[in-house]
Amino acid sequence: MAYQDPGQKGSGWSLFAGVFLAVVGLFNAIDGVVALARKEYLNEAGLIYENLQAWGWTYLVIGVVQVIVGWMLLSRSEGARWVGIFIAALSMLVSFAAIGAYPWWALMTVAMNAAVLYGLTARWEE
Repeated sequence: MAYQDPGQKGSGWSLFAGVFLAVVGLFNAIDGVVALARKEYLNEAGLIYENLQAWGWTYLVIGVVQVIVGWMLLSRSEGARWVGIFIAALSMLVSFAAIGAYPWWALMTVAMNAAVLYGLTARWEE
């Protein structure tokens, strides 16, 4: 996506997606740190793969990438939209896989990632 003037079509959705992707990235990074540091807060038995350290690192890496891509979207980077779509979809998939361990948190991040996907694909103009 090329740089758009704030008054042009679609720029509001790009701003929304960039901010929201950074926010959900912060939430995922917090989730990863909690999984690594405070294992008693999470129900490890509810996870598909019962290795909380692996989940923690997965969430931490996804969260950091989401924050970076959110910043790239805000700076109107050309390829950030595609990377944002990929990382939001990946984050949704990981959150679905962890829904048994902490359902409300996982549902919240799934909904936020769905909003990011909508923001990145709404008014897609070539």
